[in-house]
Amino acid sequence: MKIEELYQKEGTKIRCLVCERQCLIAEGKRGVCKNYANLNGKLIHIGYGKLSAVQSRPIEIKPFLIAFVFVVVCRKL
Repeated sequence: MKIEELYQKEGTKIRCLVCERQCLIAEGKRGVCKNYANLNGKLIHIGYGKLSAVQSRPIEIKPFLIAFVFVVVCRKL
């Protein structure tokens, strides 16, 4: 967890200023994104430093569709 600085206090609630939604988060609750919470009057990033995905296949094996489409288009010209 990481303490963020992009918030404003509004009474017992805080307004998250990280994104354009600007959630008003009550004490002990999370914002719409579920990544930020109000703990003890401070904005805490819940997912900071955690893995979001693990992939065992290297990037070189993944489909490279954009380059393939470019080659097909260039051949037709």
